[in-house]
Amino acid sequence: MIFGLPGETYESFTEGVSNLIESGQHNRILLNNLSILPNAEMAKPSYLEQNGIITVESRIVQGHGSLKSIGSEFQETQLLVIATNDMPRNDWLKARVFSWMVSLLYFDKLLQIPLSIIHEVCSLSYRELVEAFLYQSMELFPTLQEIQNFLWLKARDIQEGGEEFYYSEDWLGIWWPVDEYIMIKICIEDKLDNFYSESEKFINIFLKNKFVSILTIIQDAIFINKNLIKQPFQTTDLDIELDHNILEFYQAILTGEKIPLENRHRCYRINRTSVVWSSWEDWCKEVIWYGNKRGSYLYKDVSIID
Repeated sequence: MIFGLPGETYESFTEGVSNLIESGQHNRILLNNLSILPNAEMAKPSYLEQNGIITVESRIVQGHGSLKSIGSEFQETQLLVIATNDMPRNDWLKARVFSWMVSLLYFDKLLQIPLSIIHEVCSLSYRELVEAFLYQSMELFPTLQEIQNFLWLKARDIQEGGEEFYYSEDWLGIWWPVDEYIMIKICIEDKLDNFYSESEKFINIFLKNKFVSILTIIQDAIFINKNLIKQPFQTTDLDIELDHNILEFYQAILTGEKIPLENRHRCYRINRTSVVWSSWEDWCKEVIWYGNKRGSYLYKDVSIID
Protein backbone atom coordinates (compact mmCIF):
# COMPACT_ATOMS: atom_id res chain seq x y z
CA MET A 1 0.00 0.00 0.00
CA ILE A 2 1.20 3.50 -0.87
CA PHE A 3 0.04 6.21 1.49
CA GLY A 4 -0.16 9.91 0.77
CA LEU A 5 -1.93 9.54 -2.58
CA PRO A 6 -4.31 12.39 -3.48
CA GLY A 7 -7.75 11.57 -2.09
CA GLU A 8 -6.34 9.44 0.73
CA THR A 9 -6.95 10.71 4.25
CA TYR A 10 -5.46 9.51 7.51
CA GLU A 11 -8.83 7.95 8.34
CA SER A 12 -9.21 6.14 5.00
CA PHE A 13 -5.61 4.88 5.12
CA THR A 14 -5.77 3.48 8.65
CA GLU A 15 -9.23 2.02 8.06
CA GLY A 16 -7.93 0.39 4.88
CA VAL A 17 -5.05 -1.27 6.71
CA SER A 18 -7.37 -2.40 9.51
CA ASN A 19 -9.90 -3.82 7.05
CA LEU A 20 -7.21 -5.73 5.17
CA ILE A 21 -6.12 -7.45 8.37
CA GLU A 22 -9.72 -8.22 9.29
CA SER A 23 -10.19 -9.69 5.80
CA GLY A 24 -7.38 -12.19 6.43
CA GLN A 25 -4.04 -10.53 5.62
CA HIS A 26 -2.05 -11.60 8.68
CA ASN A 27 1.29 -12.10 6.93
CA ARG A 28 2.55 -8.70 5.72
CA ILE A 29 1.38 -5.43 4.24
CA LEU A 30 4.17 -3.29 2.81
CA LEU A 31 3.31 0.33 3.63
CA ASN A 32 5.32 2.62 1.39
CA ASN A 33 5.85 6.35 1.01
CA LEU A 34 4.62 8.03 -2.16
CA SER A 35 7.35 9.53 -4.35
CA ILE A 36 6.94 11.64 -7.48
CA LEU A 37 8.61 10.24 -10.59
CA PRO A 38 10.04 12.74 -13.12
CA ASN A 39 7.78 13.34 -16.13
CA ALA A 40 4.88 11.45 -14.52
CA GLU A 41 1.37 12.92 -14.75
CA MET A 42 1.51 13.51 -11.02
CA ALA A 43 4.68 15.63 -11.44
CA LYS A 44 2.91 18.34 -13.47
CA PRO A 45 2.83 21.66 -11.60
CA SER A 46 -0.92 21.97 -12.18
CA TYR A 47 -1.55 18.54 -10.61
CA LEU A 48 0.68 19.32 -7.63
CA GLU A 49 -1.09 22.62 -7.05
CA GLN A 50 -4.56 21.20 -7.50
CA ASN A 51 -3.98 18.49 -4.89
CA GLY A 52 -1.86 20.55 -2.51
CA ILE A 53 1.02 18.11 -2.85
CA ILE A 54 4.11 19.06 -0.82
CA THR A 55 7.36 17.18 -1.44
CA VAL A 56 10.81 17.02 0.07
CA GLU A 57 14.00 15.89 -1.64
CA SER A 58 15.38 12.79 0.03
CA ARG A 59 18.43 10.63 -0.58
CA ILE A 60 17.46 7.25 -2.05
CA VAL A 61 18.54 4.29 0.07
CA GLN A 62 17.39 0.69 -0.22
CA GLY A 63 15.90 -1.28 2.65
CA HIS A 64 18.51 -3.88 3.69
CA GLY A 65 21.04 -2.16 1.43
CA SER A 66 24.52 -1.26 2.64
CA LEU A 67 25.98 2.21 3.00
CA LYS A 68 28.58 1.30 0.36
CA SER A 69 25.84 0.59 -2.17
CA ILE A 70 24.85 4.26 -2.18
CA GLY A 71 28.09 5.45 -3.72
CA SER A 72 29.68 8.85 -3.19
CA GLU A 73 30.27 10.33 -6.66
CA PHE A 74 26.67 10.45 -7.80
CA GLN A 75 23.91 10.55 -5.21
CA GLU A 76 20.41 9.70 -6.43
CA THR A 77 17.53 11.50 -4.77
CA GLN A 78 13.75 11.36 -4.91
CA LEU A 79 10.83 13.67 -4.23
CA LEU A 80 8.87 12.21 -1.33
CA VAL A 81 5.31 13.40 -0.78
CA ILE A 82 4.97 14.61 2.82
CA ALA A 83 1.54 16.30 2.66
CA THR A 84 -1.52 16.77 0.44
CA ASN A 85 -4.84 18.59 0.71
CA ASP A 86 -6.37 15.35 1.98
CA MET A 87 -3.47 14.38 4.25
CA PRO A 88 -1.93 17.54 5.76
CA ARG A 89 1.56 17.43 7.28
CA ASN A 90 0.45 16.36 10.74
CA ASP A 91 -1.83 13.66 9.34
CA TRP A 92 1.04 12.42 7.17
CA LEU A 93 3.16 12.07 10.32
CA LYS A 94 0.37 10.13 12.00
CA ALA A 95 -0.04 7.84 8.99
CA ARG A 96 3.70 7.18 8.78
CA VAL A 97 3.91 6.36 12.49
CA PHE A 98 0.78 4.20 12.33
CA SER A 99 2.28 2.17 9.47
CA TRP A 100 5.42 1.42 11.48
CA MET A 101 3.51 0.59 14.64
CA VAL A 102 1.14 -1.82 12.90
CA SER A 103 4.14 -3.45 11.23
CA LEU A 104 6.02 -3.78 14.52
CA LEU A 105 3.16 -5.03 16.68
CA TYR A 106 1.24 -7.11 14.17
CA PHE A 107 3.27 -8.09 11.12
CA ASP A 108 6.55 -8.49 12.99
CA LYS A 109 4.46 -10.65 15.33
CA LEU A 110 5.50 -9.00 18.60
CA LEU A 111 1.85 -8.77 19.70
CA GLN A 112 -0.05 -10.49 16.90
CA ILE A 113 -1.49 -13.19 19.14
CA PRO A 114 -3.05 -10.92 21.82
CA LEU A 115 -4.18 -8.28 19.31
CA SER A 116 -5.91 -10.80 17.05
CA ILE A 117 -7.61 -12.44 20.04
CA ILE A 118 -8.78 -9.09 21.44
CA HIS A 119 -10.19 -8.20 18.03
CA GLU A 120 -12.03 -11.51 17.83
CA VAL A 121 -13.31 -11.61 21.43
CA CYS A 122 -13.97 -7.91 22.06
CA SER A 123 -14.88 -6.73 18.53
CA LEU A 124 -12.34 -3.89 18.68
CA SER A 125 -10.83 -2.88 15.35
CA TYR A 126 -7.16 -3.35 14.62
CA ARG A 127 -6.96 0.37 13.94
CA GLU A 128 -8.22 1.16 17.42
CA LEU A 129 -5.81 -1.30 19.02
CA VAL A 130 -2.76 0.00 17.16
CA GLU A 131 -3.70 3.65 17.72
CA ALA A 132 -3.82 3.00 21.47
CA PHE A 133 -0.06 2.39 21.37
CA LEU A 134 0.44 5.66 19.46
CA TYR A 135 -1.75 8.17 21.26
CA GLN A 136 -2.16 6.92 24.83
CA SER A 137 0.25 8.27 27.44
CA MET A 138 3.17 5.91 28.06
CA GLU A 139 4.55 7.74 31.08
CA LEU A 140 4.32 4.57 33.19
CA PHE A 141 5.78 2.34 30.46
CA PRO A 142 9.34 3.40 29.60
CA THR A 143 10.01 0.77 26.91
CA LEU A 144 6.75 1.51 25.11
CA GLN A 145 7.40 5.23 25.48
CA GLU A 146 10.86 4.80 23.95
CA ILE A 147 9.31 3.07 20.93
CA GLN A 148 6.60 5.71 20.61
CA ASN A 149 9.10 8.59 20.78
CA PHE A 150 11.47 6.95 18.29
CA LEU A 151 8.74 6.56 15.68
CA TRP A 152 7.57 10.16 15.92
CA LEU A 153 11.14 11.48 15.73
CA LYS A 154 11.95 9.36 12.68
CA ALA A 155 8.74 10.42 10.90
CA ARG A 156 9.62 14.07 11.45
CA ASP A 157 13.15 13.39 10.21
CA ILE A 158 11.77 11.98 6.93
CA GLN A 159 9.44 14.94 6.59
CA GLU A 160 12.49 17.20 6.82
CA GLY A 161 14.40 15.28 4.13
CA GLY A 162 15.86 12.35 6.05
CA GLU A 163 16.19 8.84 4.61
CA GLU A 164 13.23 6.45 4.62
CA PHE A 165 15.18 3.73 6.44
CA TYR A 166 17.43 3.62 9.51
CA TYR A 167 21.11 2.82 9.14
CA SER A 168 22.93 0.68 11.70
CA GLU A 169 26.68 0.22 11.58
CA ASP A 170 26.47 -2.30 14.43
CA TRP A 171 23.75 -4.52 12.96
CA LEU A 172 25.08 -5.78 9.61
CA GLY A 173 25.92 -2.27 8.40
CA ILE A 174 22.68 -1.94 6.43
CA TRP A 175 19.59 0.27 6.16
CA TRP A 176 16.77 -1.29 8.16
CA PRO A 177 13.02 -0.71 7.82
CA VAL A 178 12.17 1.29 10.92
CA ASP A 179 9.97 -1.37 12.53
CA GLU A 180 12.67 -4.02 12.09
CA TYR A 181 15.30 -1.72 13.58
CA ILE A 182 13.16 -1.26 16.68
CA MET A 183 12.54 -4.99 17.01
CA ILE A 184 16.27 -5.67 16.83
CA LYS A 185 16.96 -2.90 19.34
CA ILE A 186 14.46 -4.31 21.86
CA CYS A 187 15.92 -7.80 21.63
CA ILE A 188 19.63 -6.96 21.60
CA GLU A 189 19.28 -4.43 24.43
CA ASP A 190 17.53 -7.11 26.51
CA LYS A 191 14.27 -5.17 26.72
CA LEU A 192 11.97 -7.90 25.42
CA ASP A 193 10.79 -8.91 28.90
CA ASN A 194 10.09 -5.26 29.73
CA PHE A 195 8.21 -4.85 26.45
CA TYR A 196 5.87 -7.75 27.21
CA SER A 197 5.40 -6.87 30.86
CA GLU A 198 4.51 -3.27 29.98
CA SER A 199 2.31 -4.34 27.06
CA GLU A 200 0.26 -6.66 29.27
CA LYS A 201 -0.33 -3.92 31.84
CA PHE A 202 -1.07 -1.32 29.17
CA ILE A 203 -3.54 -3.54 27.30
CA ASN A 204 -5.41 -4.41 30.48
CA ILE A 205 -5.72 -0.74 31.41
CA PHE A 206 -6.89 0.07 27.89
CA LEU A 207 -9.51 -2.69 27.96
CA LYS A 208 -10.64 -1.72 31.46
CA ASN A 209 -11.37 1.77 30.13
CA LYS A 210 -13.52 0.03 27.50
CA PHE A 211 -15.31 -1.83 30.31
CA VAL A 212 -13.75 -5.11 29.19
CA SER A 213 -11.91 -7.49 31.49
CA ILE A 214 -10.21 -10.59 30.07
CA LEU A 215 -7.14 -10.60 32.31
CA THR A 216 -6.30 -14.31 32.20
CA ILE A 217 -6.80 -14.49 28.44
CA ILE A 218 -4.46 -11.54 27.89
CA GLN A 219 -1.93 -13.05 30.28
CA ASP A 220 -1.92 -16.36 28.38
CA ALA A 221 -1.81 -14.65 24.95
CA ILE A 222 1.10 -12.38 25.93
CA PHE A 223 2.98 -15.27 27.53
CA ILE A 224 2.83 -17.58 24.52
CA ASN A 225 3.54 -14.75 22.06
CA LYS A 226 6.66 -13.83 24.02
CA ASN A 227 7.93 -17.42 24.07
CA LEU A 228 7.23 -18.00 20.38
CA ILE A 229 9.43 -15.10 19.23
CA LYS A 230 12.53 -16.56 17.59
CA GLN A 231 15.65 -15.77 19.59
CA PRO A 232 19.34 -16.68 19.24
CA PHE A 233 21.35 -18.83 21.65
CA GLN A 234 18.52 -21.27 22.46
CA THR A 235 19.82 -24.67 23.57
CA THR A 236 16.65 -26.36 24.84
CA ASP A 237 13.06 -26.75 23.77
CA LEU A 238 10.45 -25.11 25.96
CA ASP A 239 7.29 -26.42 27.63
CA ILE A 240 4.68 -23.84 28.66
CA GLU A 241 1.36 -24.22 30.42
CA LEU A 242 -1.71 -22.06 29.75
CA ASP A 243 -5.25 -21.90 31.08
CA HIS A 244 -6.86 -21.53 27.62
CA ASN A 245 -6.59 -23.08 24.17
CA ILE A 246 -4.89 -19.88 23.01
CA LEU A 247 -2.73 -21.34 20.27
CA GLU A 248 -5.55 -23.25 18.55
CA PHE A 249 -7.82 -20.21 18.77
CA TYR A 250 -5.12 -17.96 17.28
CA GLN A 251 -4.36 -20.40 14.46
CA ALA A 252 -8.07 -20.57 13.64
CA ILE A 253 -8.14 -16.78 13.32
CA LEU A 254 -5.28 -16.95 10.80
CA THR A 255 -7.12 -19.49 8.66
CA GLY A 256 -10.53 -17.82 8.93
CA GLU A 257 -12.06 -20.63 10.97
CA LYS A 258 -14.31 -20.30 13.99
CA ILE A 259 -13.63 -22.29 17.15
CA PRO A 260 -14.55 -21.45 20.74
CA LEU A 261 -11.99 -19.95 23.10
CA GLU A 262 -12.12 -22.39 25.99
CA ASN A 263 -10.98 -22.21 29.58
CA ARG A 264 -9.03 -25.45 29.63
CA HIS A 265 -5.53 -26.45 30.67
CA ARG A 266 -3.07 -26.63 27.82
CA CYS A 267 0.60 -27.60 27.77
CA TYR A 268 2.59 -26.77 24.64
CA ARG A 269 6.10 -27.80 23.65
CA ILE A 270 7.97 -25.25 21.52
CA ASN A 271 10.74 -26.65 19.35
CA ARG A 272 13.51 -24.05 19.62
CA THR A 273 16.47 -26.26 18.80
CA SER A 274 15.91 -27.58 15.28
CA VAL A 275 17.32 -24.26 14.03
CA VAL A 276 19.61 -22.27 16.34
CA TRP A 277 21.23 -18.89 15.70
CA SER A 278 24.58 -18.68 17.46
CA SER A 279 25.14 -14.94 17.07
CA TRP A 280 23.10 -11.75 16.94
CA GLU A 281 24.46 -11.17 13.42
CA ASP A 282 23.08 -14.49 12.17
CA TRP A 283 19.75 -13.82 13.88
CA CYS A 284 19.49 -10.31 12.38
CA LYS A 285 20.19 -11.64 8.91
CA GLU A 286 18.28 -14.93 8.88
CA VAL A 287 15.28 -14.08 11.07
CA ILE A 288 14.64 -10.33 10.80
CA TRP A 289 15.95 -9.61 7.30
CA TYR A 290 15.21 -12.85 5.46
CA GLY A 291 11.95 -13.36 7.32
CA ASN A 292 10.63 -9.91 6.45
CA LYS A 293 8.19 -10.56 3.63
CA ARG A 294 6.97 -13.82 5.17
CA GLY A 295 6.70 -12.31 8.64
CA SER A 296 8.45 -15.47 9.84
CA TYR A 297 9.31 -14.35 13.36
CA LEU A 298 7.53 -17.02 15.42
CA TYR A 299 8.56 -20.60 16.08
CA LYS A 300 6.21 -22.81 14.05
CA ASP A 301 6.94 -26.27 15.46
CA VAL A 302 4.66 -26.38 18.50
CA SER A 303 2.95 -29.51 19.82
CA ILE A 304 0.34 -30.15 22.49
CA ILE A 305 1.74 -32.49 25.14
CA ASP A 306 -1.10 -32.74 27.68
